[in-house]
Amino acid sequence: MGNILIETLKKKLEKLAEKFDSPFEHECFIHFILGGGKTKVLADDVFARVVTAAEGKKPVRTCTFSVEGKTYTGKLLSFYDIPEFDYAFGHAYVYYDEAGTAVGFSDIYDFDPGKHREAKEEAITALVAEFQKIFKAKPYKVVYGIYDENNVKG
Repeated sequence: MGNILIETLKKKLEKLAEKFDSPFEHECFIHFILGGGKTKVLADDVFARVVTAAEGKKPVRTCTFSVEGKTYTGKLLSFYDIPEFDYAFGHAYVYYDEAGTAVGFSDIYDFDPGKHREAKEEAITALVAEFQKIFKAKPYKVVYGIYDENNVKG
């Protein structure tokens, strides 16, 4: 019975992995499974690609916060239309300094249900949420540079 369950899960996870468009999405998923909830800090080159992908996007919402007397603006952006990041971030914050330069990023990598996904993607999210329970995979923070800790509380 146990082997059948494992084989079924393996096939479903393989189908999920086929959806990943980038090595970065694979890396994030493996970190979810094996990382024990440890925060993942984006590499400089990944952050640069995130910033490029964020250009011209209309924020879902914004926030402001201060660090050492400097004010920063966080923009919650959708990455669902960016193949490299759509199965890694969904919605995430990119942070900008007063000059408008991107200086940070934050997200929580999880598989919480949401009403913003298409039915097929929501089904995948529900499947992985079940997998998470069985194998004790843990959501984690994805960050870079200067970010608002309030936006990545699990």
